[in-house]
Amino acid sequence: MSRFEIPLPVRSPGAICNRHRWVPHLGVIGLLCMASIAPACAKDAKPGPLLKAVGAPAGLELRGSARSRVEAIDGQFRPNRATSDLFWSARTTLFAAYKRGPVRVGGELIDARGYGERANSSAGSGEIDALELSQAFVSIDLGDRLGHNTKAVLTGGRFTLDIGSSRLVGRADFPNTVNSYTGVNLDLTRPGKDRIFAFWAMPQTRLPADSAAIHNNAIQWDRESSALQLFGASYLRLQVRPGVSGEIYGYRLAEHDSPDAATRDRGLVTLGARLFRAPGTGFDYDAEAAYQFGTARATSAASDLADLRVSASFAHAELGRSFKGRWALRVSLHFDYASGDRGKPGEYGRFDPLFGMRRADLGPTGLYGPLGRSNIVSVGGESMSRRRPGGTVSFRCRSCGWTARPTVSPRPGCAIATLPRVGTPGYRSRGARGIGLFRSCSASISAQRIWAKRTSCAPHRMRRIPATRTISISTQR
Repeated sequence: MSRFEIPLPVRSPGAICNRHRWVPHLGVIGLLCMASIAPACAKDAKPGPLLKAVGAPAGLELRGSARSRVEAIDGQFRPNRATSDLFWSARTTLFAAYKRGPVRVGGELIDARGYGERANSSAGSGEIDALELSQAFVSIDLGDRLGHNTKAVLTGGRFTLDIGSSRLVGRADFPNTVNSYTGVNLDLTRPGKDRIFAFWAMPQTRLPADSAAIHNNAIQWDRESSALQLFGASYLRLQVRPGVSGEIYGYRLAEHDSPDAATRDRGLVTLGARLFRAPGTGFDYDAEAAYQFGTARATSAASDLADLRVSASFAHAELGRSFKGRWALRVSLHFDYASGDRGKPGEYGRFDPLFGMRRADLGPTGLYGPLGRSNIVSVGGESMSRRRPGGTVSFRCRSCGWTARPTVSPRPGCAIATLPRVGTPGYRSRGARGIGLFRSCSASISAQRIWAKRTSCAPHRMRRIPATRTISISTQR
């Protein structure tokens, strides 16, 4: 945890400059963000982790982080949202755990706050969640009680999950908030380091839910409910063949209405498999596919009692090549597909991404984040270089956003969320993203600039839509 304070501006939604005026000067915003962490480098010339500060008692884990990030967007694609927006977020995390014998008790606090955004900003509970207890758990080391030469850990309470590729159930670092769950999980490591992970959990509902409270950084504890449950298991085999790993998994999502919230009564089963070779020297790849079936309703309205038959799928493929040398260059090609809805009576074909992460495949979230793992086809390429330990520079270009189904369904939520006008039957975009990251004085600074050129595809014509330009600059300790 760094020993510095981030200056927090007074909220004034109307004080943000008019559209386009600040876009050419976004670099100045980044300098302000970087300046907020500069004093920490001078103060912390000597490494001073929290654990050492409290005397480093045996069995204690203690770590934290502080991040300041500025995001800006111009040419908004979301309806009824600020055409241009500026958002300054500050996130602080503190994790502590203590182990004595086979028992380990731990917890984590995350404080994610936002400042300066417009009243109708697209920033929501994914970016702002003030003072939340994201983890509070007890773990028991079972040793080899579940099998000879195995190691098992049983955990109960509130925890986060990061399974496999994280595309369906995961915890990402880019968002200010994380997905938390209340339940139990079992982590079993078999000989050869193969892994079986099973869990039953109730996902947390992020609170507050109303826009005014969110933008005022109101503190309200998230809560779980038996009306929303997620359970499943995965099996990871590290050596399907030399250097190649494989994974199979199955998840069940069970949802129904509660006194506090109306839902779409989703009852989904997702079965998938993954085969991958981790990046190293030479070629690497990552191929994953999943099929989803069950029932769901078109809307959450109380009058909607029709259960639709779900049949949906997603696929991801990636091929990369790493080169030796001082720049440690890696180039890769990417493909992503997730089914959309045909609008056929009694059927529902839109893939539900559950609680997965999408930043690594489909670009950053936050004020940008137009693409999710639903109703999409996307291809692209990336170049990444690690010039020295702790420094990474990458550039990614994607052609993305085609609707997987050319017909827009009248059901709410079945069209791509980024369509600029209701009823537009298709959508294409070309985006470029650059990311730079370097670390000094135990701090990391990253910047990314996104430019998206969008075209709507009507049945007999194509028309251009004003481009979306965004920038995100972060400092973290």
